[in-house]
Amino acid sequence: MKKYLESSNLDTSDETVRNLIFDVEVQKVGIPIAGLQWFELEHSNLGSNFSFTASALEMIATAKKDKNLFNQIVDDGLYATMFKNQNETFAATFKKCGKNFPFFDPKFFEPRAVESTYDFVLKDEFRDKKEKV
Repeated sequence: MKKYLESSNLDTSDETVRNLIFDVEVQKVGIPIAGLQWFELEHSNLGSNFSFTASALEMIATAKKDKNLFNQIVDDGLYATMFKNQNETFAATFKKCGKNFPFFDPKFFEPRAVESTYDFVLKDEFRDKKEKV
């Protein structure tokens, strides 16, 4: 990020870099096609009813006032921070349909064999029918 700011002749202070990283994490909610809001819309049959988006927006609003939460989002990412600091809405929704939203769990991004990654995201009813990768 610092190189990007530098190449654009913008302020490269640590505070500016961290603010930019926070802004990037915030965009994970609404960015077209790949954002959380769009994912919940595209997969509305999974039952989250935009609860994850609502939880994300609530956390972002809190983080703007809470420096510790802001720093956790910058250091760990929005989704991991939501998973580690579950509010009541997030916890209930994750219990109900979290297996369909595996990217919240930081374990999802740990290195593993391809077949193991495939297992991580498959719904239980399809596990027996999967093809070997």
